Amino acid sequence: MSLHRILSVAITAVSLLACSSSSSGTSNTVDSGALDASAGDSSAVDSAVADSAGEGSSDASSLAGGSGTVTGTDVDGGPPFGTVATAIFIGHPDNAATTAIYLVNAPLTCAETAASGWSHTIPMGTHIYEMILTTSTPATGSYSVSGATSPPVGSAEVQLIVAQPTRNETRATTGTVTLATLTAGSKAAGTFSVGFVDGSMLQGSFDAVYCADAHEP
Repeated sequence: MSLHRILSVAITAVSLLACSSSSSGTSNTVDSGALDASAGDSSAVDSAVADSAGEGSSDASSLAGGSGTVTGTDVDGGPPFGTVATAIFIGHPDNAATTAIYLVNAPLTCAETAASGWSHTIPMGTHIYEMILTTSTPATGSYSVSGATSPPVGSAEVQLIVAQPTRNETRATTGTVTLATLTAGSKAAGTFSVGFVDGSMLQGSFDAVYCADAHEP
């Protein structure tokens, strides 16, 4: 092969290597940017999914939520109810012909209420305000409080429960619970004013969220 031919082949090879290196560098830069952008998008999606999960009761680790107020005189000389941290209406009342609503002065997840007897497993001393509305079908309206063991249809069973290893509850005997809003599988809202045998009174409001797996305490 002539010297001219050898030099021509060498120059061509060097040019090809330079182009390959340049192309590779550009490709790497683009790929890296694309990966970064892709990772950013994925993180944003993951974050949105996490935020969405935090809003729903289906996430066992999420607090149930809801809101409400309980004010009035101390029942049976006990401490005041305090601030409502959890307000729920449950998917598994003992009687299917009832709507059961709970206001709790401690933050709870729906998972913590998913078994009967949860008033014995949550932190001791927690206050639970229970309202069980007896209806032939779930309905809004005013329910008169009944002190009977088996309240008649159209009445309300109301109790103040204190979380303890054994049952600790005081039943209201007079008053009214008004269910203003009831949306199946979503929320229940209303007001109440009830009295107890010792003369104490409790008044307040509730905007309860639905916990599908929850049972009576």
